[in-house]
Amino acid sequence: MAIVAKIPSLETRWLHRSEKWLPQPVVIWEENNCSYGGLHIDPQQGETLIDNIHVPMDRGVICIAEYDMIEATVAHEWRHHYQTCSGWRYDGKSWAATFKAGATYEDAIVQYFRQSRAEMDALLYSVKVAPNELTEEWLEWINAHEA
Repeated sequence: MAIVAKIPSLETRWLHRSEKWLPQPVVIWEENNCSYGGLHIDPQQGETLIDNIHVPMDRGVICIAEYDMIEATVAHEWRHHYQTCSGWRYDGKSWAATFKAGATYEDAIVQYFRQSRAEMDALLYSVKVAPNELTEEWLEWINAHEA
């Protein structure tokens, strides 16, 4: 059974200070329908039903399913929300589409973030505003592969 909850600790006001023009997205915890640590859904008309809870879509939705790095994941998905509302076209491929068979986890991380300006921007933003050991390590791997 999916766990869907609006959790106050997942709010985005701490990220909303400098971009007050952005619509405040709904942030939910939902680990069964979110196949990665987080997911951003673009603002659109209507609502969606997740585990019998109506979730409005008009301000966008950030779905979180990552226990270990909640703040970094919220920041990363917030940046995708910012990108969308600023007119960026998402240029990335899914994690599954960039992962090559036989690749190490490090190589997969490097390839995933280097293949997309939007994903790299979201990673850099999350490291800046919600640093944690894992995302900082990912950035070190990416920088080491550029040398």
